[in-house]
Amino acid sequence: MQGQDYPIDGEDLINVSILDSSFNPPTMAHLALSRLSNTTTSVNTDFNAKLLLYSMKNADKVPTLGDTSPSERVEMMILLAKELERLGAASVEPGSSQNIAVAVCQEPIFVEKSKILQAYFVSRMEYLSSSSSTTTMVRLTFLLGIDTLERLFMPKYYGTEEDMRAAMQALFASDNGTRVLCVRRAFGQSYMQSDPELVERDKDYVASGAVVFTDIEEELSSISSSEVRKNIQQGKTTSLWKGKVIDTIAQYIEEHGLYREQ
Repeated sequence: MQGQDYPIDGEDLINVSILDSSFNPPTMAHLALSRLSNTTTSVNTDFNAKLLLYSMKNADKVPTLGDTSPSERVEMMILLAKELERLGAASVEPGSSQNIAVAVCQEPIFVEKSKILQAYFVSRMEYLSSSSSTTTMVRLTFLLGIDTLERLFMPKYYGTEEDMRAAMQALFASDNGTRVLCVRRAFGQSYMQSDPELVERDKDYVASGAVVFTDIEEELSSISSSEVRKNIQQGKTTSLWKGKVIDTIAQYIEEHGLYREQ
């Protein structure tokens, strides 16, 4: 199941990073994840484009009173995308692509999201390359935290263990081009210590390079959207949560009265 890391003769390779999250709200951790470069993987070329993806359906969570609306989340995602563009324009570092988009989907299951995006990008690239003899290969790299990676390999989302393994084989097939770049936990147990059964289940994908681990600053990786919401709901001083989001999103939250107790 080792994937093809480089385009073959007559192929161009487009690397797209995808940050799939609820963005409720987008935090400095989301910003750090979005800025990860591709140089930590076996692919020598960096990301050509970045996609911020929000699914309006969640396999584990149900909407609660006081949740932000989909349109509010998208507006905050756009603010995050603009910040990424600003930082990219001022940087020559890897991971600083200014080709950034925001997308919304209805599919809650990770594997299905990948299928939808692959189909879209393949169709789009075929259309754009119709007058060229060069074939364009699209590689999707999902940027995940450990908790999301753990859910990716949970059989309950697929029906059975066998169904999960079949879905993973299809997801990471060499002609698919999907990979996962996962950020380790800042504190507590390491991934290798947290769930021996899970580690055994996905070790082949780690060994093949389909799943790669990396790090961001501990201070950033410990920031969570739920923590920001809780700080605001409890009426904590703005200094406790404003530093956990970018300035334009902090301003948006205040102007729209988001996460306040109703």
